Amino acid sequence: MNCCFAIVPDGRDLPTAIFENLEDAMDWALARYGDNQFAIRHVTMTELPTAERRAS
Repeated sequence: MNCCFAIVPDGRDLPTAIFENLEDAMDWALARYGDNQFAIRHVTMTELPTAERRAS
C-alpha cells in the first residue's frame, strides 16, 4: 500500500490528480487552481496483481 495525496478542486467530489509526495501535490494544485480553490486528501492506494486487474 502507498500513501498518496489526492487533489480535489472546490465544487467536485472526485480528485483530478494523485501524487505520492505532498510537496509535489501542493505545487501542482497551487499552479493549477490558485490559493483556496482545492483540498488535498490523504488516500491509501494498492496495486492489484496483473491477473486481478484483467479480471475486473
